[in-house]
Amino acid sequence: MFLGFDFYFHLPALSSPLLLLSLTATTSTGCRLGGSALVSYELQTPAALGRWAAVRLVSALETGAAVDEYAQDQLIIFMALASGRSRMLAGSELTLHTRTAMHIIEQMVPQVSRDFFVV
Repeated sequence: MFLGFDFYFHLPALSSPLLLLSLTATTSTGCRLGGSALVSYELQTPAALGRWAAVRLVSALETGAAVDEYAQDQLIIFMALASGRSRMLAGSELTLHTRTAMHIIEQMVPQVSRDFFVV
């Protein structure tokens, strides 16, 4: 269950062909999940931009995750450095950025083993 939405729409300078829309939903448990889209207004309409961002946000909400795809990789480092066991309820699939962060941490922090990253 979500409580509401925030949105950010950025129309860059006239010389830029890009449009950015970022949507954020706050769930009843206080989680903030996002969905965004960045498109060229020469190739896509603003309506298409809105649909793409909304689809990504609804997808994040439907997974039941506590962390959206943009926060996963940023939290991995803190989880590795924390004492004890850390858990994160991520979406249905870990992003490539998250898997890369896990690999880098395994290389740089010897006490972190593959067992740390049970998904």
